[in-house]
Amino acid sequence: MYEDLNGMSGGVIFDVQEKAVNTKWCGLAVTAGDEIMRFIPADLVLPAILDYEKTEAEVIDPAFERELTLQEQMEIYAQYLRNTYATIK
Repeated sequence: MYEDLNGMSGGVIFDVQEKAVNTKWCGLAVTAGDEIMRFIPADLVLPAILDYEKTEAEVIDPAFERELTLQEQMEIYAQYLRNTYATIK
């Protein structure tokens, strides 16, 4: 598992052009591995970066409100694993 990670998450993705001056930002990497990369396209991310003070936000981390118990953390992780491995099969 850990050996499959490559550190790409959150990395910037650029296109490749013959002249470097023509290179453009394509997006942000979300996950990468097994010859596939998922990323958020720049046109979806850029408005949030430029107008971050006006951009809507949704907190998805349950630990944001309060510290979770070990049992709650284990349940969240177990659900994550179930969801992850369900999509792999």
